[in-house]
Amino acid sequence: MEIISLALLLILSFAIYFFLSMVGLGGGMLVVPMLILVFEIPPSIAIGTSLFAMSISTFAATMGYWSRKSVNWKLALAYNVFDIPGIILGALLTKIAPTTVLELICGCGIIVLAIVVLTKKSIQKRSASIANQEAEDDNFYEPDFSFAWTGKNLIVVIFSSFMGGLITGMVGIGGGTVDTTSMISIGIPMNYAAGSSSLAMFMTNIFGAVTHISLGNIWWDYAIPLGIVALIAAFLGSRLAPKLNSTMLRKMLGIIALITGLRLAFNIL
Repeated sequence: MEIISLALLLILSFAIYFFLSMVGLGGGMLVVPMLILVFEIPPSIAIGTSLFAMSISTFAATMGYWSRKSVNWKLALAYNVFDIPGIILGALLTKIAPTTVLELICGCGIIVLAIVVLTKKSIQKRSASIANQEAEDDNFYEPDFSFAWTGKNLIVVIFSSFMGGLITGMVGIGGGTVDTTSMISIGIPMNYAAGSSSLAMFMTNIFGAVTHISLGNIWWDYAIPLGIVALIAAFLGSRLAPKLNSTMLRKMLGIIALITGLRLAFNIL
């Protein structure tokens, strides 16, 4: 790789991993298009290379959020249970169904979640209540998220877990957009949603990266520098995120999710 290309890769990827790690995303939704459009890498190789780097970025982000006690492992596991079946089904569907139809379905689902995150008042109230509890109790480390396992919320968790895996297997971008936005939609505070989603994505991305390594879908001269940048940028972004305004981060995530949904559903952005 030429020096100029390497410098461009490092600068663009640092900005992507740093920014998206602050809202609990792994970076695939921007890294894959960057590799294809800017560096003219074949899509299958771009997806595999991105998944390798995302496994590192989500690990680094998880460590950053964990150090600030913003990871709920029960949430992460819940959102990971149906990821693997979703990935397998997504890969199979690409062989038997038109990609445009599948992207339309997944995109519309993300759009709905984005609108909920951007407009639902009760999300702000529940998140504020948990934040106040943290401020008042010096021994408070992790709130009670039992409301996520009851009634309609449990359906959202199961559906989102499966959809996250389906999108990963079908179009090669991480399911963090679905995981994080759905967590927020049921009232999980932004910092816990981002931290728990990072852990869930790390487990999913490892599975995806190993699969693509076995298929030879990784260019290591791109994957290694991407991995190094992802490690540094995602850790720094996750450490900075809890210090920023949670409402601003929530709106940023909602906008990113909306753009992603529109891009998938209608291929217009």
